[in-house]
Amino acid sequence: MSKTHYIIYGKDNCANCVKAENILKMKGANFSKLMLDKDYSVNELTAVAGEPIRMLPYLVQLKDGELPVNLGAGEAGIKKLIDALRV
Repeated sequence: MSKTHYIIYGKDNCANCVKAENILKMKGANFSKLMLDKDYSVNELTAVAGEPIRMLPYLVQLKDGELPVNLGAGEAGIKKLIDALRV
């Protein structure tokens, strides 16, 4: 059985970042929360996403033995997160 882990790229005072974290907690999902300027830089996030990101949170899904899945940023990323958790 494959283990799934999520990464939240967030920042301070970000309501959507808190929303994503609460969704993952409610589902009992395994996740890490990284904070801008503490755990990562804008340039590092751009490298992960493959393009500049203008909204947070930016969400990534990792499954053992598979390539990372970039779920996206902001509300659109949260919607994809909710869909991924339903599977």
